[in-house]
Amino acid sequence: MASIAGPSTTSNDPNYLGMLFLTGQNERPFTAMLGGIGGAKPVNTVNYPLNSNYSLNAASQKTQSEDTAATSSGSTSYARVQAENTIQIMKEEIDSTYANQSDVSTLAGLPNWMGDNPVTDKEAQQVALHLEQMANDLEFSLIQGTYVKKTASNVNSKTRGMLEACTSNAIDGGAIALTSTIFDSLTKTMADNGANLGNGQCVVFVNSSQKIAITDAYKLAERSTNVGGVNVETIVTNFGNLGVVYTPQMPQDEILVADMSIVSLAVLPYKGQALVLEDLAKDGASDRQMLYLQAGLDYGLESKHGKITNLAV
Repeated sequence: MASIAGPSTTSNDPNYLGMLFLTGQNERPFTAMLGGIGGAKPVNTVNYPLNSNYSLNAASQKTQSEDTAATSSGSTSYARVQAENTIQIMKEEIDSTYANQSDVSTLAGLPNWMGDNPVTDKEAQQVALHLEQMANDLEFSLIQGTYVKKTASNVNSKTRGMLEACTSNAIDGGAIALTSTIFDSLTKTMADNGANLGNGQCVVFVNSSQKIAITDAYKLAERSTNVGGVNVETIVTNFGNLGVVYTPQMPQDEILVADMSIVSLAVLPYKGQALVLEDLAKDGASDRQMLYLQAGLDYGLESKHGKITNLAV
């Protein structure tokens, strides 16, 4: 069962028996590779700079004669561009009634001789579950977030995720299954645009469909009488070796290659704290709390990353 509107009560959050399991896809490797909240980079403004980048002209055999070199031939300047992103406000409210926190013995579904109730602190459990939800939402935002800049207090700012950030190195898969040729096209484009694929920090992020597609495209099965299957965890390219990581928050028809050496989680701390858990005002016989986070993505220079879109699933 997913979230329920309103406070946690004895009716909508009863006690159950048996080992407690979290269902669904809840892996968050992208956030983990950034070091989580503990590895975040503090910023001091909602809209924060990522970098100031510039580009040079294409190399050529640019020469002057002796005569023209002795006179002014006109000066040039190289323009810089300011890249930026924004933090987004993430909030989870927890509300547990006194009665529900008190009653840890009344069981729903099975008689109590079947086992023990694994949850004896209802309020702490709800805080933990809301933290899990916030972490999932953060992973989604860092990968698939769509940029909305904060221009006023009533604007719901949204951080730009990795996939939207990748514009220089974007390959259309043409709605066909991934092949090594398509992947080579991406790595060549990235290398031509200055990505450092050989630094040991570039990672391929995929969901389940493209994880299988990568294995199909690159597998080389060894003959064995008692072992079957192939799992490609590293892709050796002409420009460097890339690790492959599965994350449920990637779209099923896309592949992301990210240089994790220049990516970080940005947080705007409140009173020195990145993640805040505090009590809210009471309005009856329940304990109300709030989880609060102001966070966004710092992806460095977008041309260091790349993506393939529109692949067959």
